[in-house]
Amino acid sequence: MIRSPAIGLRDFLHSVYVPSRLEIAPESVRQIDISIRVCEQWAGRRLSLTDLDENLLRQFLAAYRAKHSPATTNSKRCQLLAIWRCAWEEEYLPAPPRARKIRKARAVPQIPEAWSAEEVGRILSATADLTGAIAGLPSSAWWESILNVAYDTGERRSAIMAAKVSDITLAGPWIVFRRTKTGAPRWCPLSKETSASCARIFDPGRPLMWPWPCSREWLDKSLRSILRAAGVTYGRGNGGTWHKFRRTSGTLVEANGGDGARHIGNTRKVFESHYADPRFFNRGNLDRLPRPVLSAR
Repeated sequence: MIRSPAIGLRDFLHSVYVPSRLEIAPESVRQIDISIRVCEQWAGRRLSLTDLDENLLRQFLAAYRAKHSPATTNSKRCQLLAIWRCAWEEEYLPAPPRARKIRKARAVPQIPEAWSAEEVGRILSATADLTGAIAGLPSSAWWESILNVAYDTGERRSAIMAAKVSDITLAGPWIVFRRTKTGAPRWCPLSKETSASCARIFDPGRPLMWPWPCSREWLDKSLRSILRAAGVTYGRGNGGTWHKFRRTSGTLVEANGGDGARHIGNTRKVFESHYADPRFFNRGNLDRLPRPVLSAR
């Protein structure tokens, strides 16, 4: 029996979709909620499950793509289709979405970009000029320690931000990330420099290692101000921000004879396509190419 499809998309998200996926991360829920709100703003009205059809999604994604990147557009597509598919599975709708009829935006592959070790040094040095406090901790020490960990481990922002004080062993030194993309815990060694920076804010009585009382947008804005002060390139088309630490960590390990893919927990194919900055590796066969000899004039 088909249940009433008149329920609003956001109501369905929180009352049905989220409870049906026990392990879903809060950030994933937030992103889906944003996708629904953006679609409703475009439509100019509150949307319910009955509004889900191929034509609506096609028109919305076309309008959204005009102002946003293919990757962001495709994430909105994926999230809205997930809601639609769940509504069918839970018997709110009579048929699942025909995903092939709602095409993805064509994404042009970007060449991965990483920072050099010298540039990372400038970024870390820029944290020393920070003033004020974050959750009662000196801003400079907070940022120096978290960026050191991002550089050492190449872990994603969400996993680092979820790390607890108890997840770090300064005597090792080690850190374990429990909220990884795959869901599997990941142990990573830390350098003595990173261990020393973490020790400056280490407090066994505090739950999170890097408490952040503000929004994620403010976190990203704060990082961008540090990167500007360091005079390094970042952002869309330049390797990203947080993710550029991940690319940098893997690239520099690989460039120095290690296994960059294993270092950041990626497959070799994904690492080579999306993380390894080709500028840090050998010159290929260029040295074997004879140089033309210019004729005398």
